[in-house]
Amino acid sequence: MTKKTNIAEIAKLAGVSTATVSYVINDVDKVSEKTKERVRKIMADLDYIPSINARSLSNGQTRLIGVTLPLIAPSDTTGTLLETNPFFAEYLGEIHKVISQYGYDILLSGIQVKGKYKNWIQSRGLDGIILLGSYPPDIYEEVKALNIPTVLTDVYETYANDFHSVNTDDAEGSYMATKHLIGLGHKKIGFVGGSIQRAHFL
Repeated sequence: MTKKTNIAEIAKLAGVSTATVSYVINDVDKVSEKTKERVRKIMADLDYIPSINARSLSNGQTRLIGVTLPLIAPSDTTGTLLETNPFFAEYLGEIHKVISQYGYDILLSGIQVKGKYKNWIQSRGLDGIILLGSYPPDIYEEVKALNIPTVLTDVYETYANDFHSVNTDDAEGSYMATKHLIGLGHKKIGFVGGSIQRAHFL
């Protein structure tokens, strides 16, 4: 098995300290550009890829954004939601496309049991949270107490005002859909929708 390169070896080859290599890896502004270039060239020549875990210990960031899907029924899983509802898959794809440009990754989970969300966030060391859909108020209280960057999506309850939110204009969307059907000559137009008031968590 090929021995894995470490920062001590890179530091020796570059003629610098391991702290300097760490500064270069974490883009800390304590190293000259000339030294950065030398260290980065050696890293590239050795095909060295910094460990995410090591970087997390160094700068306190995991570069992970937690994304949660609402599990309503006992049989719900994140896998079944992605398979049966194309909105979720498209939603996650667009999120990942954006955050990957900034060097972040997604950690996906579903929340179904009260009291578990706080533990999930803390144990993973997440740098931010995106919640899709509605959850019990106590989960939002847990998140708020953690003081972690949080964005809600598709949540319209009053307690959502305490967070940054991204929502759709359902009224405008309904108007556009109805106008389109009328334009096609339809006159008997029905609407079928569910009620989030019926949603419950175990």
